[in-house]
Amino acid sequence: MLDKFVIIDGSSIFYRSFYALPLLSNSQGEYSNAVYGFAIQIQNIIQNIKPKYLAVAFDASKHTFRNDMFDGYKATRKPMPSELRSQIEPLKEMFRLMNISLIEKQGIEGDDVIGILSRKFEGVQNIIVTGDRDTFQLVNENTSVYFTKHGTSELKIITPSTLKEEYGVDEKQFIDLKALQGDSSDNIPGVAGVGPKTATDLIQKYGNLDGIYANLSKISGKVKERLENDKDVAYLSKKLATILTEGDLDVELENLKFDFPFSKNVYDFFKHYEFRTLLKNQSNFNFDEEVLENKNIEINIEKLDNLSQFNKILNLIDKEKKFALALFSDEFHLSVGTGEIIFKTSFNLLGDGINEFEFFNKFKQVFEDESVLKICFDAKQIMYKLKEYKINLVNYFDISVAKYLVDGVPVDKTSDVFDENQLPVLASQMIEAEKELSKKIFEENLQFLFNNVEIPLVKVLFSMENAGFKVDLDVLNDLKNKYEIELKNLEKEIYFQAGVKFNINSPKQLGEVLFDKLGLSHKKKKSTSAEELETIKGEHKIVEFILRYRKVAKFLSTYLIGLSSHIDSAGFIHTYFKQTFTTTGRLSSIEPNLQNIPIRSDESREIRSMFIASNENNVLIDADYSQIELRLLAHMSGDKVFVNSFSTGADIHKETAATVFGCKASEVTPEMRRTAKVVNFGIIYGISEYGLADDLKIKPYEARNLISNFYLHHPAVKIFMENSIQKAKDTGKATTLFGRTRKMFDINASNYMVRTRAERASQNMPLQGTAADIIKIAMVGVFRALENAGLKAKLIMQVHDELIIDCPKDEENAVRNILKQEMENAAKLIVPLEVDIQSSYRWSDGH
Repeated sequence: MLDKFVIIDGSSIFYRSFYALPLLSNSQGEYSNAVYGFAIQIQNIIQNIKPKYLAVAFDASKHTFRNDMFDGYKATRKPMPSELRSQIEPLKEMFRLMNISLIEKQGIEGDDVIGILSRKFEGVQNIIVTGDRDTFQLVNENTSVYFTKHGTSELKIITPSTLKEEYGVDEKQFIDLKALQGDSSDNIPGVAGVGPKTATDLIQKYGNLDGIYANLSKISGKVKERLENDKDVAYLSKKLATILTEGDLDVELENLKFDFPFSKNVYDFFKHYEFRTLLKNQSNFNFDEEVLENKNIEINIEKLDNLSQFNKILNLIDKEKKFALALFSDEFHLSVGTGEIIFKTSFNLLGDGINEFEFFNKFKQVFEDESVLKICFDAKQIMYKLKEYKINLVNYFDISVAKYLVDGVPVDKTSDVFDENQLPVLASQMIEAEKELSKKIFEENLQFLFNNVEIPLVKVLFSMENAGFKVDLDVLNDLKNKYEIELKNLEKEIYFQAGVKFNINSPKQLGEVLFDKLGLSHKKKKSTSAEELETIKGEHKIVEFILRYRKVAKFLSTYLIGLSSHIDSAGFIHTYFKQTFTTTGRLSSIEPNLQNIPIRSDESREIRSMFIASNENNVLIDADYSQIELRLLAHMSGDKVFVNSFSTGADIHKETAATVFGCKASEVTPEMRRTAKVVNFGIIYGISEYGLADDLKIKPYEARNLISNFYLHHPAVKIFMENSIQKAKDTGKATTLFGRTRKMFDINASNYMVRTRAERASQNMPLQGTAADIIKIAMVGVFRALENAGLKAKLIMQVHDELIIDCPKDEENAVRNILKQEMENAAKLIVPLEVDIQSSYRWSDGH
């Protein structure tokens, strides 16, 4: 059996990988999707084809001998996107590290390199991997083409027999086929008006291009006329389409061997670009990655199986004054000081180990020692474990929080920071991570956010989660019954209107009823989305019933049935706050999500009516920042109109309405004010005229006029918005007043939609991110003030710009003063921060 020689069409696989995968980047913002896709392809080729020799052919330059033949050759191709161009050098570096030969030559194309290589060596089986059909002309008894389909994920094998079967021509005739029909991608003209079917019929009948023109008298009609007129073009097209198979390439077969399994350098390359899927496969690498990943530190894992060993650990901790701890489901790993030793204990091993009670009670003093730094990945998770043994965690460094701040991207799980293969020695890695992250926090001036906001916030969130939010079960059950009855009635009404029973939740069946049976108007795809149904609401009563049915069904499943499953035996819901999950710095809430409850509908008020104070002697105090993002816009832009409005207590939306509608403030109607409110908040989010038109249900030109009038009277806001985009383009990130950053990976993207989405985010991040910083500062301040005052009131909920405290009635005045003081002084702006505070037994009776 012949050895296999794989020739990869570098340009083809590079482009296909780029467009097949989303625009990936690592935490440094370096684009990598094309390189990643290429690396996956190489891995698959090596594992599935098992070649002995491997080469990648690339285009050396744009100008080749074909451009000298025809000026228009490939002239219609779009420039390479900058996101792809930036990946060329990393790709070539990857080949170098893999010891894979990259072959290119000035004056000829990568296809010609492939053609020459496919005929250069005897005694090998040539396999060309490409997504370019041009190479089909190279197949013969010793050369096949593995053609990539569906991006690069599927390979179709092309041989002389499969080529004949699929295209009706052989490999030599394939060139003539292209000469006749042309190729728009390469701008090869071909014969005008001759398509694939006509070209194939002609070649099958007359053999090749020469045969066609030798028998031109036998061809009639328009085809003959077109062939006569474009004879020179046809032969030129054939020359342009013909891949070279002879030429000088200084390449020896033995030099085309490659390294596999890959070296440590390749592993480091994958790690730098965060190719986690590739890193997981140990068989790809020829080294002990566990040892090398720990920077050649010899890890000594000691199992704690007797109490006397604790003295050794405690002495080391007392000496180093810090240790790292990683909590797994049944194990607790510690690494002390230099990271040279990991102590590991397995819980619940009966006589073969130390049980949890012994372990945590022995360590209680250390966990509560302010002089000892505890390094962990998720401090809140550790707090929950220690709570079981009435132990407080103090003086901790949370790597997930630090990484979130430093990199400006969400951190959700351990593998977002550490490779999963590192988990057995995670505690040791955390020692090193703390050093690096502490250095970056200092260099990037993030000490205030880290030490004074995010780290103390961990304890605040832990306390809020434990306190929970009480639910009135009677109200919950009444609402559940009410909406279940409405849902059944809606179902009956929909069946009556349709004249048939069907699955209302099936888009396919619903589409058949609406568009086929009832004949309602539709777009091509017969969409049953809410947006589409809204456009035909007036055509038939059934549409309105369906929209209401969906709303009620979602309300039931999400807020009534969904919330019911999270209520504990005492009637409380304990949501879980995620501190490092959003791109703006805002908190998010899960299991259940109590931050997604809408506030401007009858149903939302009913949901809030279910939430009550913890007992009849308590009230809920609800404090909400008034228009905080607009106030921040006034501060950060310095816009005189906004600053004056907020400083004098004017109605900002009424003032804007007067501006955009060109009238006096006294002439502003409620409807005009509502429109202005949408404009104000839309500006914050960088809304387009089309987005505003959609929100207000007006024409785009009307929305454009509203935006133009707004900026005409608020030039400083326009400058601020434009500068926000430019800063993001220059630095690759958007920043809050307190230094929090968000990486803007797509801010310079060539794709218009991708780029404008990033531009809108860069305008909003300084405002929304700063608002997130301020509410967090306020939460920490309120929590400490309540503790310092010795009050029983508890902070139990945060929803965007709103804080809720469960408070004994006799503490109400004191708590109101604390909320006002801490929230309104969380940041010093050139306009006042104002807070609306209300008290009630039910959440719905507040805001």
